[in-house]
Amino acid sequence: MAGNRGIYNAAMKRAQAYAWNKDWAEALREYQRATAEFPDDLDARLGTAAAYAGLERWQEALQIYEQLHRERPDDPVILERLGDAYLEVKDRAQAREVYLRLSDLYVMHRKRPQAIAALQRVCELFPQDEETLARLARLYREAGDTLSAAQAMVERVRILFQERRLGEAMAVCEEALQVAPEHRQARELLFRLRQEMAARRERGEEEAGPSVVVSQYQLEAWIREASERQEKGDLEGALRLYERAVQSGMRRADVCYSLASLYKEAGRLEQAIELFQMAAKDEEYALSSHYALGEIYRDLEQLEAAAQEFEQALHLVDLQAIGREAIDDLIQMYQAAADVHERRGDLARAASLYATLAGFLQGKRWHPQQVEAFRKRAEELTEKSMFARLRQLGTGMLSAIQEEASTGPSQAGGRPESAVPSPSEGGLRSITDFLRPSALSRVESQPSLRPLEEALSIAPPAPLQLPVRELDTSGLEEELRELVEASRVYLERGLFYAAIDVCCKVIERAPEYLPIHLRLAEIYERQDRPEMAAAKYQALIQTYLARGEKEQAVEAYRALLSLSPDDISSRSQLADLLLDLGRQEEGVRELIQVAQTYFRLGQTTRAIETFREVRARAPESREVYLEYGLFLLKLGRPEAAVSELRRAVQMDPRDPIGLARINIALAWLRDEESFWDSLEAVLRRAEEDEQAGRTMEREYKEALLIQEMPLLYYVMGLLQRQAGRIAEALESFQRASQRLGDEPRDPLQLRLCRAMAEAYLALGQIEEAIRTLQKGLEWAEVLTPQAPAAPLAGPRAIPTSLSFYHWLAEAHTKAGWVDEAIAVLRRAKAAHPFDRETVTTLADLYFRQGNLRQALAELHELALHYEQMNDLDQALEIFQQMVRLAPSNLTVRGRLATLFIRRGYVDRGLNELETVAELQQKKGMIEEAVRSLQQMAEIYWTMGRQDRAYQMYGRIVQLAPHDIAARQQLVNLHILAGRLADALEEQRTIARIALQRKETETSLAALHQVLALDPEDRWALRELGGLLAALGEHGQAVRIYRRLARLEPEDAEVAARLQEEELRAVSDQAGG
Repeated sequence: MAGNRGIYNAAMKRAQAYAWNKDWAEALREYQRATAEFPDDLDARLGTAAAYAGLERWQEALQIYEQLHRERPDDPVILERLGDAYLEVKDRAQAREVYLRLSDLYVMHRKRPQAIAALQRVCELFPQDEETLARLARLYREAGDTLSAAQAMVERVRILFQERRLGEAMAVCEEALQVAPEHRQARELLFRLRQEMAARRERGEEEAGPSVVVSQYQLEAWIREASERQEKGDLEGALRLYERAVQSGMRRADVCYSLASLYKEAGRLEQAIELFQMAAKDEEYALSSHYALGEIYRDLEQLEAAAQEFEQALHLVDLQAIGREAIDDLIQMYQAAADVHERRGDLARAASLYATLAGFLQGKRWHPQQVEAFRKRAEELTEKSMFARLRQLGTGMLSAIQEEASTGPSQAGGRPESAVPSPSEGGLRSITDFLRPSALSRVESQPSLRPLEEALSIAPPAPLQLPVRELDTSGLEEELRELVEASRVYLERGLFYAAIDVCCKVIERAPEYLPIHLRLAEIYERQDRPEMAAAKYQALIQTYLARGEKEQAVEAYRALLSLSPDDISSRSQLADLLLDLGRQEEGVRELIQVAQTYFRLGQTTRAIETFREVRARAPESREVYLEYGLFLLKLGRPEAAVSELRRAVQMDPRDPIGLARINIALAWLRDEESFWDSLEAVLRRAEEDEQAGRTMEREYKEALLIQEMPLLYYVMGLLQRQAGRIAEALESFQRASQRLGDEPRDPLQLRLCRAMAEAYLALGQIEEAIRTLQKGLEWAEVLTPQAPAAPLAGPRAIPTSLSFYHWLAEAHTKAGWVDEAIAVLRRAKAAHPFDRETVTTLADLYFRQGNLRQALAELHELALHYEQMNDLDQALEIFQQMVRLAPSNLTVRGRLATLFIRRGYVDRGLNELETVAELQQKKGMIEEAVRSLQQMAEIYWTMGRQDRAYQMYGRIVQLAPHDIAARQQLVNLHILAGRLADALEEQRTIARIALQRKETETSLAALHQVLALDPEDRWALRELGGLLAALGEHGQAVRIYRRLARLEPEDAEVAARLQEEELRAVSDQAGG
């Protein structure tokens, strides 16, 4: 049974006030009172649970949240509070599951910031939770935050390293470096992993398996990643991930098929067979799996098994469903099967397959040339099969089998095993030979060590340095190559002087081998001797240039600039060298770096000159205009910056950097109209591509470092909101609002109030949203006092006071405060009496309260206003809304029908009248229903649709058979249509009804009407004569009977009545 809405609303209002003041005991009492009225109300139950939480009665709060979660499993607010409650009762495991579910829910709704926040809560609870870190890394990557993604992967690598799961750690570490190639921790961990795995292989140890059960989410993540790697061509990485999923228990057909396909491609056929057999159990993959198995068995020369698999695949083919796009695959399948049968000696079956294929293609009229070839092949095989049978019959079956057995192996392609020479025979030993334990044992027995062996034996086992630059040693003697490799080992392991010594030996023995100087300069860098390293690089560059080895000089320049990035002279020389080599894009980029360096060093004039020079040298380079525009912005010249940036955008209108920078320049220029046009382009681009949105957001952040503008904070908040990062958007809006102050002075403040309120509502902070909208209403009355309500179609529209009224009402409604929402809308109506949105929303709220009468009254008032303004379309829409609220209200439907007809929508008006008539009939209002049907009949008659008019009167007669007025109207219609016989019959019916009712005057009139239509109607004359006689009108009765006697001279009864009436008439005259 429904409770009292008034008691409920009052209790909720008091409870929220107590909750705001942290008076949880009183708040609990009021929430319980509201729950007593409506036990299933979500807001009341949530408030009760929140009050228990405020009183630290967590078990009671937990019970409510658990019940709510069972009823609404996908409500994020309930999930978040449930997780918090589990934390308070120390049930960390349940809290983890709830937060993971919450994260999945946010991902499903594309709210990545909230999903990330939920996973971060889990990481705080369980820092060693590998699954959560994997999820977190994936979400960071999808959000474009590569640094955070790489950091999460690094933490996961550390966990895997500690658990000695080196293979998995290696895969994750490599992935981290793909995301962030310069991540130092990832590079260090990758190097340590390689060393540890090498040491483990030397000791012959097996890698430890996973120590935890892999979740379904993790399995799905591996499979998705494997699929992505497979599409990108990283087959080895995909194979490793699929293997990990299968080893962890995943047996789904698509996974088995994908891994089997990779095994097959890698030549691991035995492993592929097992997985294809598992995939073949699934209907979707059965055909492909059997065909792949046939190919594998064929390659393994297991022809019987291959034939069986090909036959199974062919059996699964539905020839009727084969389209032209799949015909090549079908031909390949039949040819493969026929070839196997032919090789195993079953020529008849091979011929049958070719014949079937030829017949199918001929029937479809596809590949006519191949049809003929297949038919000929079938005939040849059939002929061979017949001759083979004849030979067996002539020589004896047994001898044929023995002969085949004796010659089979050679015919089958078997070959004797050939001796494969060992890699160490007659050739140079590989460097990896020195890393094997057997090689080390041989070294110990030798009197002296070779350079690389010495490096490996002296260097400490734990590496301390990052991997170093690889050098090209092609063309060097083996001993020199070993020396170069030894220098790398020494440098990686921090043995700098040993590395220098080895480099010097290489220089001494091969002075023309210049790359060793790069190694020497790198050693100086790691020794923190930058001057010596720079000098070495400079000398090497000059030597390369002198020898004409310009490509190598470029590499040396890059090494020098990584050491001294502000070396303008060297960077300029590198730019010239790159341009000379035809690498214009790289050269332009270096010249831009030169200009930016000048600017960073305070040499603005030189920077401008450099930018102009590079613009002249590369007039079609979009990057030049982008960077020059940004430079001009930093100089405080936005007008000039706009000119440069426009050219960049013209070259690529979809470039996010160009769109963002020109929007920033227009904001600084305060070009309102152009700024808002540009902003719309920015938002459209961000909506199309999330990564583009991230890129533009970074541009705004960098611009804010140069000059803080509230408008740019507002734009950044719009981008963040559009990306679903509501909390970040709210922070940006708040910063913009803070910089504008608390006094109304800029229309942007109104936009910010609206944006902040939307963010608060999205985050569930309804009270904050209401306060913000109330402030916006006050400011709007100052900033836009006379502005009409404007449709908020884009970011440029300025909210008005009426808009804030509407938003306030919406916020109150979401909070469950319907009375307050009504009060707000009544204020809005007082200020704007006939605003449609105000009135319709107000009516909807009244209707939700159960006050239908007031809802209809509000809408009726508005509809009358539109009628007075002759705006019938608007009035129609309002009456239609009223009908939706009160579908059985006859007055409303009648007005709607009238308006439809006035507006010219006659058919719709007639439909409404039809509905009205049906409702009136159901309610027993027969007379009203008859009038409605008569109105419809009149309209149909006016439209010339006489058949429909007669149908309406037919219904009237059925509905009110004794309604004389309706029947009289029908008589008139018959007369107008010339249907006199029908009119006469209907008039007789009227007379009969009147006579039955003893309605004398009506009867007389009806009978006279009958006689007017047919003066010789005997029945009417007889009835009229009798009626007149009964009324004492004997004179008139005599005249009627005389007419009847002339028509029926032989009727004795008529003659007798006539004589009787004549006597009475004489008597009356004598008495008179």
